[in-house]
Formats: sequence, structure tokens, C-alpha cells
Amino acid sequence: MLKNKVVLITGVSKGIGLSCLKLCLENNAYVIGVSRSKLKQKFLEKKYNKNLKILYGDITKKTTLKKISNFQKKKKIDINCIVNNAGIRFRKKFIKIDIKDYKKVFDNNFFSIVSLNQEYIKKAIKKNKIISIVNLSSIVGTRGFDELSAYGSSKGALDAFTKCIAVEFPKNVRINNICPGFTKSSYYEKFKRNKKLHNWTLKNIPIGRWAETDEIANLIIYLISNKSNYITGQNFYIDGGWTSK
Repeated sequence: MLKNKVVLITGVSKGIGLSCLKLCLENNAYVIGVSRSKLKQKFLEKKYNKNLKILYGDITKKTTLKKISNFQKKKKIDINCIVNNAGIRFRKKFIKIDIKDYKKVFDNNFFSIVSLNQEYIKKAIKKNKIISIVNLSSIVGTRGFDELSAYGSSKGALDAFTKCIAVEFPKNVRINNICPGFTKSSYYEKFKRNKKLHNWTLKNIPIGRWAETDEIANLIIYLISNKSNYITGQNFYIDGGWTSK
């Protein structure tokens, strides 16, 4: 499904990013993964050593962007798909939030994505090629949640950004957002210890359960593949029906 695709995925050490990494490799893509922490699944690098390169660094830093660019030039390959998965969660009462908190959240969840997308959109335009981009947003970008004003604002900004880019560069860029609901990623085990809060989420999900990370990654794979060539500028909600209520 992803033959001849060179996919850049950020935040691949766990959760949705790791699931996406595995599915891309299984679908014959060449994958450049970016992570702030060491990848525990060393067997992946051994099994897919010809089709996988893990680069370590903070995606908010220019040094990491340079590392990606240098590797690409060294291998003489063009990145034609990007999955912007890296980001941070942040929960705090609004009256206690410092503006520095907002800046940190936006640096990770919005501005790092803007910078990365801008660099590779420029390259796609220069070479007159098409690049397919998927940004990981959240249902919090459109629905209100207590104590999530910083996180929700960063995701709402990402939703608007995606639509504007799709309209501005229709010949060279296909860009879409995935907006997951509650998903069994790295924070799930800690979250479900709060039984009251966990039960509240289950009651508000029509399907009655949290999503598996593969269920999010499957749609990402489709959106970066050529099977979705007519899809751009969309927000896809994978939330078990939450936003339909």
C-alpha cells in the first residue's frame, strides 16, 4: 500500500506513533522515525534495517530538523509523506496557568508542526512533487474539556492550519488531520486508575470503549497512501461516536 513512499513520523517510541511506524513498515514504506527517547523495540531496527532509520532528538529544536534534512540528503531520498504525531498533553486549571505553559504546549503541539511542514512543503513545490501530510490533532480541539484550555487551543489551531494549507497549496500538498478520542496510548494505564474519571469517559463514548492505537494508525496509513488522492483539508474524528453526541 505504501510502496515507494518515504514516510517521516515523529514521536515513534510509543502509542500511536509506534503503531503507525509498524504499519508503515508492514506496508513496504521506507520510514524515518523521530523520537526524544530510545526506541525500546530494538527488534524493529533489526527486522527492517534496510527500510527504517530512527533519529533521536526534540522536534521543537532546529538541530533535530537539521538532522532529518542531513540524513535525507545523505540517502538521496525525498520525503513524500509526513505524520506529525509528536506532542505533549497538558492539564491545569486555567486560573493557575502561566503564559509560559501555553508557550510550551504550542511549541510542541503547533509551532513544531508548522516549521516541519513549511520546510517540506517548500521542497515539494520546488521539485513540483506532491507531499501527503497527516497531523495528529484531538477531539479536544473542537469540544470543551475542563482544565484543557492550553492543550485544546493548540489542537484547535492545528485544525485551522490544516484547512488553510490545503486550500493554499492544492497542487503540491495533501494535508489532513486525525482527531482521536480517548485512545489506549502510553497514558492509558495511569488514567484508568482514576476509576471515576475512566468510567465517565466510557459512559460518554457510544461504542463504550477506548480506541486501540492500531485503529488510529490504520486511517493514517490510508490517508498518506495513493488510495486517498482526492482527500485533503479534512478533520477525521476517530472517537467511538463521542463528537456525534
